[in-house]
Amino acid sequence: MTNHVRSRKLVFELHSGEDLIQGILRLGTKEQIQTAEIHATGVLRSVVFYPSFAKQALAQSSALAILHFSAWLFKSHGKLVVSSTAMVMDPGDASVRFLGGAIQKADVGHVMLSLDVFEDFFLEGQIDSQTGAAVFSRSGSSSKKEETTSKHRDLVSLASSFQPNVDQKKPGPVSDPSKMSWEMLRNVQKNAQSSAQIEPEPIHELKVGDLLDHTTFGRCHVVRVDEDQDLLVVRVPKGRLVQLSLAYLKLSPTGQEGLVQIFRAERRITK
Repeated sequence: MTNHVRSRKLVFELHSGEDLIQGILRLGTKEQIQTAEIHATGVLRSVVFYPSFAKQALAQSSALAILHFSAWLFKSHGKLVVSSTAMVMDPGDASVRFLGGAIQKADVGHVMLSLDVFEDFFLEGQIDSQTGAAVFSRSGSSSKKEETTSKHRDLVSLASSFQPNVDQKKPGPVSDPSKMSWEMLRNVQKNAQSSAQIEPEPIHELKVGDLLDHTTFGRCHVVRVDEDQDLLVVRVPKGRLVQLSLAYLKLSPTGQEGLVQIFRAERRITK
């Protein structure tokens, strides 16, 4: 089994009057595609299926809605070909028909194509003249050694960005990717984890949603803070709202649960 590693996505639009198969072939030639899997949505004005599925063209004045479309773009004897199957809905005058099969020719109403292009994998074969099915005779990988080297080089660049005490003015020579050690990668992971574990400094400023431990009411939830009038509204454990005066309270931070801060409320001693 051959597993592809690199691929790219293309999205392409075909407009009214264009031929579906020829449009795909033009795109394949322009983008120098060797193998691609294709899906599509939209409408067709007419479609001709291969003889095994239908004898005649389905020329329609109304649109044929594409319910399903899948295709392979590959090479046959060095030439790009398209093997496609589709299911379309024909509204008709009296009743709805569903038609499907391998497409020989199709006139586009408006179609949007999505191509998964395999960069390092190829298929070769031919299309059966009666069924339109793809008969693959050869497949393989077209990977190049330089691609692996490039990926190692990118990894070295990423690792270097995490190294401490780097002299930005006098960069040293780029390390050989093939000699990159596991110790370097472990350091990268350790530095990333250390950065993620840094806790933010506590805010120590009472806000809505914080908790207040009151000597009389117990643990309360802060629902309103009005600093202009030195007022504080809290919800006590029994559910009712109580208004407190900040002028007579001393608030001290005692802890934090996530983003919620906890304060202790004590009576302010006035002289």
